[in-house]
Amino acid sequence: RSPSTWQACAALAEGVARVDAVEHVSVDIEGAGDKRDVTTLLISTPVRAPPCDSSSVRATAPCVIHLHGGFMCTTSAENKLYRCWRDHLAGAGLVAVGVD
Repeated sequence: RSPSTWQACAALAEGVARVDAVEHVSVDIEGAGDKRDVTTLLISTPVRAPPCDSSSVRATAPCVIHLHGGFMCTTSAENKLYRCWRDHLAGAGLVAVGVD
């Protein structure tokens, strides 16, 4: 992965306000034929304060699937800018899934 691309993405994310009301889950899915072929889903979900049941909110929230650019070799869904973007979507009430 290109260090300059990672640095540029990190710099873009620096001045953006942090979203605190977000939960993060990472799920690995193995490929059918090759055990080394693993897809990672980085899931950002909104956190809801009581009395709202957060599990039902996540089950019914709209979802955005984020497929980052870079042919899965120059960047990653884990980079700071992409995580920031997913966090802001989750903070607005969406479930955001980054595919890596």
